[in-house]
Amino acid sequence: MRFFRYLTTLIACAAFLVVSPTSAISTVSPSPLLPQSPLAITAYSVTQVGLPQYVEIYNDGDIPLKLREWSLVFDWSAKTTTALATPRLVVGLSADDSHYIAPGGYVLVGFGATVPGAHVQVSSPTINTDNFLSKMHLDHAQYRSYERTFTATTTQVPMRLNQGASGYTTAYAVETRTELWQTPLYIPLSATPLRIVEVLPNPAACQPFDTMLTCNDYVKVYNTSASTLDLAGLRLRTGSVEQNATSSNTVLLGGTLAPSAYGVFPLSLTNSGNWVWLEDAYGVVQYQDSMVAYGDASAKKGQAWSQDTNGLWRWTQYPSPYDMPNQFTDGQPVNSCSSLRLSEIGANLSVQFIELYNASSESVNLRGCQLQTNRSTEISHVFGEQIVAPGAFVSVNVADTKLSLTKTTTGTVYVLSSDGQTEVDARSYENLSENTSYALVDGVWQQTFVTTPGAVNVYEPYVPCQAGYERNLDTGRCNKIAVPSTLTPCDIDEYRSPDTGRCRKLTSATASSLTPCKEGQYRSPETNRCRSLATASTDLKPCAVGQERNLDTNRCRKVTQGDGDAGFSVVETPATSDQVLSWLALAGVGVVSFGYAGWEWRREIWSGLSGLLGMLPFVK
Repeated sequence: MRFFRYLTTLIACAAFLVVSPTSAISTVSPSPLLPQSPLAITAYSVTQVGLPQYVEIYNDGDIPLKLREWSLVFDWSAKTTTALATPRLVVGLSADDSHYIAPGGYVLVGFGATVPGAHVQVSSPTINTDNFLSKMHLDHAQYRSYERTFTATTTQVPMRLNQGASGYTTAYAVETRTELWQTPLYIPLSATPLRIVEVLPNPAACQPFDTMLTCNDYVKVYNTSASTLDLAGLRLRTGSVEQNATSSNTVLLGGTLAPSAYGVFPLSLTNSGNWVWLEDAYGVVQYQDSMVAYGDASAKKGQAWSQDTNGLWRWTQYPSPYDMPNQFTDGQPVNSCSSLRLSEIGANLSVQFIELYNASSESVNLRGCQLQTNRSTEISHVFGEQIVAPGAFVSVNVADTKLSLTKTTTGTVYVLSSDGQTEVDARSYENLSENTSYALVDGVWQQTFVTTPGAVNVYEPYVPCQAGYERNLDTGRCNKIAVPSTLTPCDIDEYRSPDTGRCRKLTSATASSLTPCKEGQYRSPETNRCRSLATASTDLKPCAVGQERNLDTNRCRKVTQGDGDAGFSVVETPATSDQVLSWLALAGVGVVSFGYAGWEWRREIWSGLSGLLGMLPFVK
C-alpha cells in the first residue's frame, strides 16, 4: 500500500514537471554606474504647502562645472488618491555656456523675491494645496542625481547640510544661520593676447646653488596687447590635453604683465620634445593660438626654442629669460661671414670633418659664424673668436660638434651668418666612396682619395698605392717599383767580370796559369794563343810569282785572274784530291741507283725491249 502511495506521488510530480511551463528569465545589459554628483544641496527652504523659497548649491568637486548642463528639479505628489499632482518643475541653472561654478563655489536659486541677487531667479510656481513636495534633486546626464525626498507629513522648515572637519556630511539639520552663501560665477576668458615666445627644455648644467634662470626649464610669455594683463586666471600646460593637470605639467600664472612686456615662468619640460600652451586657470578653455611644439632637445643642452622677430621658431644658443626680446647672437653686431667658403667635406670617413677657407684678401673673424647640415636645421655649430688669414684653411672635426653628416647617400653642408638668417655658402654631395672626401680642387668639386683637412686639397681619383708601388697612368693600376739590385763587393783577391758580372779569381786571369809558349813562339794578345815568332817578323819571305800576301793572315796565296770587264783576272783552278773523291762518290751512287732500279723493273724492261725488237722488220 505504501509502495502505491510512493508511486502515485512520483507520477504526479513527473506530470507536474512535464505539464507545468517553466518561466524563462530574460537578461539585459546593466545601466552604467554613473559617478556621484559633485554638486550638493547644502541649504534649502520650502513652505509647509510645498512652495520652494531658495536652494543653495555647492561644488564639492575639483573642476569647474558648466551650469547650463545642470537642472534643479521639483516633484510633487498628491496627498490623497483623489487629488491631482502638480506637474514637475525643472529649473535650468544657466542658459549661458560661459557660466561655471568653480570648485568650492556656491550658487543660489531664489524663488519670487525671497533672495534678491541670487544667481538664478525663478518665479514662484502655483501649488495645488492637495499636493506636497515629494522630491527635490540635481540632475546631470553624466552623474547620479543628488536627491532630497519628503513625505506628506514632513514638517518644512529651512534646513542646512551639516559640515564636518573634512567637509559636508549627508545629514541635514535646521538652519541656524541668518545668511546664505553665494560666490561669483566662474567665467573663463574666451581668448587671451598672451603668447608663448620661448621655451628652455634642456638647460645648461649649473652649480648646485646657482640661481640663474637659465639653469632651469622655463617658458617665456609676451603681452601682445596695449593693456596690462591680469594673469591670475591663466595657467601654463605641457604634455597633452587628455592628461590630467598635475603640479609637474601645470603652473598657475599670477600678477600682472604690462603692455609689450615679457614674463618668465618655471615649468618642467621633457627633453624629447612636447607641446606647451596657455589655458584658463582650471583648464576649461585651451587657447590654441598660444600652442607651441618644440622638437627633441636631447642634443641641444643650453639652447632655447625661440621665436624671432619674423615670427619664425628656431633654436638659439643665447636663451634670454628676461624682459627683453629673444636673442640669436651674443649681443654683438651680426657677423656676415661673407668671405667664408666650403672647401672640403670628409663625410664617408671614420673621422669626419668639414673644411672652410677664407676666400678674401683680408683676415676675418669667425665669431658667431655657423655650420649646419641637412640632418637638422635646428642644430648649428657656432664658431668662437678665431682669426683666419687670407686663403687659410679651417678644419672642424664633426665629432667635436653636435652636427651629423650623411655618409653614403645625399648630404648638404651650409655656412650661415652669425644670426643664422643668411646662407653664405652651401654644398651638396652624394654616394661618396669609403675613405674619400668631396673637395674643391682647381675650382672643381670632385671626389678624392687623398683627404687634406686644414691644407691644400689634392685630387686623387684612385685609392693610393701601397708602399713600394706606383700608379700606372695608362692602366690606373698599381705596379711594383723596380729596385736596382745591389752587387756584393768582390773579395780582395777577386775581380768582377765585365761579361758575366760575376766575381772571378785574379789568378784565373794571369798568364801564369797558361802553358808557356815554346821556344821561337810568342803569345798573341788578341787570341791569347802561342804563335811563331817568324810570323811576327817584319822580314817576311817574298811570295812566289803568281802569288800575293793575304793581309788578314799574312800568308801567300795565288793571284786570281779575271776578265777585264769584271776587273779581275780569271785563272784556272786545278782540281784538288778532295774534289776528285767527291765526283767519284757521286758517280758510284748513281751507278748503284740505276742498277737497283734495273733489277726491280727487269721484267717490265725486258717486256718493253721484246716488244720493240718485235717491231723491227729484220727481226724474225
